Amino acid sequence: MKRFWSKVKVTDDLVECWIWTAATLPKGYGYFRVDKEHMEQAHRVAYRLTYGAIPSGLCVLHSCDNRPCCNPGHLFLGTRATNNADCKAKGRNNVGVRNGNSRLTPEIVAQIRAEYVQGRNGYQRLGKKFGVSLWNIREIVKGRTWVS
Repeated sequence: MKRFWSKVKVTDDLVECWIWTAATLPKGYGYFRVDKEHMEQAHRVAYRLTYGAIPSGLCVLHSCDNRPCCNPGHLFLGTRATNNADCKAKGRNNVGVRNGNSRLTPEIVAQIRAEYVQGRNGYQRLGKKFGVSLWNIREIVKGRTWVS
């Protein structure tokens, strides 16, 4: 599909990322209008044009972690679980203070744990005090989130 590849900065070096040069989504992924009614992420189109159909339920992942990259050599298939594990292994998941929506800090998390251990407050009271859900407090206390 000549129209698609004309929007990618293809290089002779197969190690380099091939950058999508047209429209991108807010998170940095390129997107391509496949036809009048369908748009698709550019890296998925690059994968499909190179390797064929993408099986239902699978994601197209980047080994380079560069969202606008369309180099087929940098793309591989995986499940959402594979994608999440890859993200976590590479430290790209926005947890704790790296999450822009976080209301907590490591100091507040330590305070939550201390107050819970001392028996001063339960999940519900701590949630109200710190403006987060009972579920969040439970996950913090049990060490499943805000892991040090």
